[in-house]
Amino acid sequence: LIKDNELFNNLSKKILRGVDKHIINNAEKEILNADQNELNVTNSKDNKYTTNIFKNLDENTKEEVFKFATSDYIISTAAKYLGIFPILANISLNYNMPRNENNIRGAMLWHKDDLGYKSLDLFMAVSNIDDLNGPFHAIKSKNKLGVLSKFDSDIKNPVRGERSKIKLEDFEKFKKEEEIIKLKGKSGSAMFIDSFSCYHRGGHCIQNPRILLRISYQGVDSLVLKQNLNGVLNFYSKITYSSVTNFFTKFLLFKRSKIVEKLNLKIKLLKFYDIINFRHTI
Repeated sequence: LIKDNELFNNLSKKILRGVDKHIINNAEKEILNADQNELNVTNSKDNKYTTNIFKNLDENTKEEVFKFATSDYIISTAAKYLGIFPILANISLNYNMPRNENNIRGAMLWHKDDLGYKSLDLFMAVSNIDDLNGPFHAIKSKNKLGVLSKFDSDIKNPVRGERSKIKLEDFEKFKKEEEIIKLKGKSGSAMFIDSFSCYHRGGHCIQNPRILLRISYQGVDSLVLKQNLNGVLNFYSKITYSSVTNFFTKFLLFKRSKIVEKLNLKIKLLKFYDIINFRHTI
C-alpha cells in the first residue's frame, strides 16, 4: 500500500487535469444508456456501472501515464516481483458510478484473475476514495500456493462475469475483516498486488463515482494478453512496433507467445489450472 508518494501524487494530479467534464459526461451517458448485451453480463445494460476512459484522454495525459508505466522505477519493481522481465499487458482508467447499488456483482465480488502464473497490478486512486465510492479490497497475507489455491465457494451456474467469483457473505467464512486491506485515501494513494494469486474485489460505488488507474504487468504465459494488431499497441494506438527501437521496450510492449497462439493453448491451459488447484473448504 502506497501513501503520500510524490511520484504517484504528481501523476494523479496530471490525470485529474486531463479528465474534463466532457469526458465524465460521456462516460456517464455510456453507462446509463447501455442497451446492448455485452460479454460481461454483470456490466451490461441496467447492470453497467464502469467504463474505461483512458482512450478518451488527451494525448499529453495519455503520454504521461505511459511514461510512468514504462519508467525504470516501475518496470524494475514489476521485474523484481515477477522474477522475469515483464510485459506491460494493459493500462486502463476506470470510471465507476453508483448503479443498482444493492446488486453486488461482477468484479465487486471476491475473485482472482487466475489466468497465468504471476502478475503485478498497480491500482491507483485518481479521485479521492472512501467507503462510499468503491474502495479496492485485497487479502493482506501472501498466498503461498499462488494461482494454485482457491476457496471452494464459487457461485454456482455463473453468468458471464461471475466465473470463479465468491459472494461477500460466503467469503467471510474464509477471511475476516481484519485480514483485509483497503485502498482508500487521497488521490495518488495506490496498491501493488498480484491479481492472479491474491483474492480481491472493488468498484462498488454506493453514493459517489470514482476514478481508478490500473496498470498490469504479466509474464508471457498469461492467457489474457491481447494481440497487437498490425503492429499497433492495443491500449495506446500512438505506439507502434516500428516506432520502438529499444529491444527491452519492444519486449515490454509487444512480446507474445507464438506457441500459445499457434497451438491455441489458452482454453486448455485455463482448464489445466482449474484441475490442479488446491481448493480450501470450510
